[in-house]
Amino acid sequence: MRASLLRPTSSRRGAGASQPLGAAQRLGVVAVAVQAGDAADVAHREDSAFHAIVVELQERGVPGVQLHGFAESTTDRYDAVVSTGAAESAPGEVSALADRMESDGLRVCRGWSARCPLEGTTNVQGRAAERQHATFVHLELAPGARGDGRDSDEAAAAVAGLLTAWAED
Repeated sequence: MRASLLRPTSSRRGAGASQPLGAAQRLGVVAVAVQAGDAADVAHREDSAFHAIVVELQERGVPGVQLHGFAESTTDRYDAVVSTGAAESAPGEVSALADRMESDGLRVCRGWSARCPLEGTTNVQGRAAERQHATFVHLELAPGARGDGRDSDEAAAAVAGLLTAWAED
């Protein structure tokens, strides 16, 4: 999988469509959504700017990671739930993300090979990625694996490893 990074363009399609940038001209794109309760959860809404941006990036072949956090009360069996949203399989680099997290001591549930809580199967960006055959990672982290949690450095390093692999591909 190639992590395509794009040249800005004024037209969405056609002759002026964006092309992947050369190594010396790469730029990064980060899409961030702030949630305030279920009604604002853009992971389940197609009528948001966030969804439109993510789908556009998927159409251009840009892989993506969608980070979520879950409460301790949701499950105490896992520190991380790694899934591909609506897809029932995972590319090698997503399996490698789960492997790295496990080797760093995190308890990981893999949504493509086990029944996990919070797999992201109803996530609209994940469903769009499946239709586009785009790489999509839905990552749920327990409180201890994010922020100042005891495993947050390990989780961050694992995600950084995935992003680095995509950038080098």
